[in-house]
Order: sequence, then structure tokens, then C-alpha cells
Amino acid sequence: MVQLSNTLKSRQELQDVLENNPGIIIIKLGAEWCGPCKRIDPIVKEYFNKSNNNCLCISIDIDESLDIFAMYKRFKVLVGVPGLLCYTQEDEGIYPSFVCNTGDSKKVIEFFNECNKILQG
Repeated sequence: MVQLSNTLKSRQELQDVLENNPGIIIIKLGAEWCGPCKRIDPIVKEYFNKSNNNCLCISIDIDESLDIFAMYKRFKVLVGVPGLLCYTQEDEGIYPSFVCNTGDSKKVIEFFNECNKILQG
């Protein structure tokens, strides 16, 4: 598992990462002030820590990477935070295969279960 945290600041940096997808890329967008983000953090961290080398896990603080968050909102990929995105190697552009845009723990677990199905082939 490879993890990047708050290293992506611009749309171009994001695009560069998406073009070099090792299998799947999971991006979590959140903020320190976001209550629902804090609520799902333990689930996200557990999944990120258990991920294999074909999964690139990225955590982005929207206050530090506003350009990326603004792009996702503009193109209606996300409506707010927390946001979880799963990109497969088949995805092109900014639209991921799966999106979870809620602080509901059950929905977050369902999202990660879908990611696991892709990793298992």
C-alpha cells in the first residue's frame, strides 16, 4: 500500500497521479473542522492501512488543496465533505468509478467493499 497525505495541491498534480494508477486509487477529501470527516476517519485509516501495493491511498485536506476540491464540486463529482473517490485503471479524466459523499459509516464500508471487489478481480 502506498499512501500520500496532503501532497496533492493542484489539478495537474492530481492528473499526474491518476495517469500512473497502480490498480486503484482511493482519494479521501476532508477537513479538520468537519465533524462527519472525523466520524469516518477510523474506518478510512483502517482500510488505508490494510490496502495492498495495487492500491494508492490519498488523503487530501481541502483547506490545503482547495483547487482540487473546487474542481470536484464544479463538475458535480462531490457536493461537500467527506468525499471518497475510487479510480480504476479504466477511468479517464476526473470522474471516478465509485463515489461516497457522506459521513454515514455504513455507506463508507459499502464503498470500501466495492473497492475490494475491484482489487480482487
